[in-house]
Amino acid sequence: IVGGLCFYAAASGFRIFANTNSRQTLQRDARAVFAWLQRDVGLSNLIRCERAERLDGSDRRDVLAVAAMDSWQQPDGLGLPAWNRLVVYEATDNSRGLLLRQLYTPPAGAIPLQAQTVENMLATLVSGAVGSFNPTDQRRLSGSVRHFEVELSEARNTAVFDLILTEDTVQAGSGRARAEVLQVKTTIFPRNTWPRL
Repeated sequence: IVGGLCFYAAASGFRIFANTNSRQTLQRDARAVFAWLQRDVGLSNLIRCERAERLDGSDRRDVLAVAAMDSWQQPDGLGLPAWNRLVVYEATDNSRGLLLRQLYTPPAGAIPLQAQTVENMLATLVSGAVGSFNPTDQRRLSGSVRHFEVELSEARNTAVFDLILTEDTVQAGSGRARAEVLQVKTTIFPRNTWPRL
């Protein structure tokens, strides 16, 4: 009996540790995602942000394209930001959803990026017909994305993000499989929208 109790206590301890580890992984992923989004979207111009809505069953796996700059020390001739990079956040539509941050350098003739250029580049990326249009940098922000929804509002100059991360784990005590779920919803205000909306 004592051996059985010791084994049960050890197994329960390992399950609790696994649950805690899963929860911390999801929280770490969410912090990383929103740190990058705050940086990229917060410094961008909402007029030069576009999204493509994608459904995966009842969950959204949106794609967001954001105009960015490689250096804030080199504005255009009018002193305005010379938007010369495109940052794309893509929630993949496979069963184990990835959230990728990709950085693209547009063709020289498309700089500074205008809203229509961002929209065209996003359409090209979503269609899969990218050709020589390859990312210069790519980061995997999370491997547990179930839902990534983006809503852009020019009237409020806001970008609202709804992120649901999920990780399979084992319930302490019973040993049954369960999903650890973390949902975060946040609003980011792009600070460089010009002209002011």
